[in-house]
Amino acid sequence: MNKNSTRVNCSKRQSLLYLLLTFITFWSCTEQRETRRVEPSFYYWKSVVRITSFELNRLNSLRVKTIYLKFFDVDYSDATGTPVPKAKLDVRDKSLLSDYQIIPTIFITNECFQKIDSPGIIILADKIYRLIKDLSKTTGTRTFN
Repeated sequence: MNKNSTRVNCSKRQSLLYLLLTFITFWSCTEQRETRRVEPSFYYWKSVVRITSFELNRLNSLRVKTIYLKFFDVDYSDATGTPVPKAKLDVRDKSLLSDYQIIPTIFITNECFQKIDSPGIIILADKIYRLIKDLSKTTGTRTFN
């Protein structure tokens, strides 16, 4: 075998390798679209639930099924040395929310996490869970997972 023959074989291998890499690159860049189902949802971030007729009509016209509802805030109390709930949810007309899936949302200040230790976070999570369950019963919101 001479040097020219070896160069031609190397050149052919390189060309084949470049062609293969190019094919893999283009093949991997093709976008595989999944059919996505988008469901309109809204956050309600007020402490007192008073949905106006305009808002109710808008929810119905958009076929909204889910509302992210702020149940309460959690802030650190220097007086007690623990996180405490504030601005708890007040639902004036319980029938307004009965047609929607409610996802409870909570606002927790950074100070809570900065001033409590790991065991305190576990206790806080348990208290938050229990308060969400209690508020969901008293406000008439549907049960949630």
